[in-house]
Order: sequence, then structure tokens, then C-alpha cells
Amino acid sequence: MPDGMKASGMDWALMGIGLALTLLLLFGGIFCVSRNPICRFMILTWGVVSIPLSLFGYVRQMEKQESIRVWAEQYPESPLAQQMNAGGQTGQQIGEIIGLVMTILLGVLVPAFFVIWFGLIKTKPAQMTGAEEALD
Repeated sequence: MPDGMKASGMDWALMGIGLALTLLLLFGGIFCVSRNPICRFMILTWGVVSIPLSLFGYVRQMEKQESIRVWAEQYPESPLAQQMNAGGQTGQQIGEIIGLVMTILLGVLVPAFFVIWFGLIKTKPAQMTGAEEALD
């Protein structure tokens, strides 16, 4: 099995951090719907942490993909290498481009929107609760 397909300690740590961030965003969204001011802090924390984590995850995935590609060149008779060669380089390049686009859209732009929205626009607790006084 290629080293790029084996889960390392870093992979497990990233999965744990990702799970914690997912729960933070889930409860931040629940608190936002219920108009609890704590949601601002939770969503801002998620946004600030998830942008560099998404970029790091993408770079790490590309490194793993390259190690699998090198392994397939060393062991061309393996079924995995034959399957990779059957798809050709074009399929792998398309997959890398799709991964990059999804990382930019969902890993950078969405969290950046929430950081801007909750960091610069919704700055007061009264704005989060929908109180009438906030409209002045």
C-alpha cells in the first residue's frame, strides 16, 4: 500500500480538529437561529481557524497524491497503478483542479464571508438578538 494512503498521526489530528470545528459551526448555527449572541464568537472562531486549516489540508492532500503517483511509477504492475494509468494524467489533473476550486469556495470564501459578516458588520450583541433598540 502506498504511504499516501496510510493514515498518519497528523491525519488523525486533522480529523479530530475538523470534527471539533464542525461541532463548533453546528452549535454556532443553532445559537444564531435562536438569536443567542454567543453565536458570533463561535462562528468567528470557526472561520478564523478553518481558513488556514483548509489550505493546509489541500496542500497535504496534494503531497499525498504526489507520493501515490511516485509509488505507482515504481510498481507499475500493481492493480492500483494500472487503474491510475488507465484514467490518464488528464483525469488526475481535472481532479486536482476540482479539489482546488472546492477548497477555495468552501474552505476559504465561505469562512471569509462569515468572518467579515460577524467580525465587521454584526458587532453588537443587540444586533444578534433582534432587539428594537439596535435599530437606532
